[in-house]
Amino acid sequence: MTNKTMLRLLIAGEIVLALGGMAASFWGSSSLPEELSSYEDPRWANPSTPQMLLVLLSVVWLLAGRAVAWIGLFVLWRPARMWYLVTSIVGLAIIPFFGPYVETGLAYTLNSTVQLVSGMVLALIYYSPLKELYARKPIVAP
Repeated sequence: MTNKTMLRLLIAGEIVLALGGMAASFWGSSSLPEELSSYEDPRWANPSTPQMLLVLLSVVWLLAGRAVAWIGLFVLWRPARMWYLVTSIVGLAIIPFFGPYVETGLAYTLNSTVQLVSGMVLALIYYSPLKELYARKPIVAP
């Protein structure tokens, strides 16, 4: 299997796992005990506070940027490598601002696996021969 094929399979897998994690978080919450499913962080009761609006805008930007990065990496678009790195860093950096949350074991497993696959993608695009496909091409003098 070539590195390009491996990269594309990892990207497709990351997308499927991310969608699965979101679905498991959304539909799996009904399987939680009443004490856990009724938990709500009081900050989310009024999401119009400046801090929560900033977090929500960050999430929208992150999802849009990640979609651009996935498509760009898939078609070997040079700026996609930096987009992917930035969205990975921002995605990890905003997690503490969400506060405590409760999710099912399946959702946690899928979301954690997304992070592992993301690390594999980063390793491929920065440390394998694929990095040459995303590097700036030298300007050749005529």
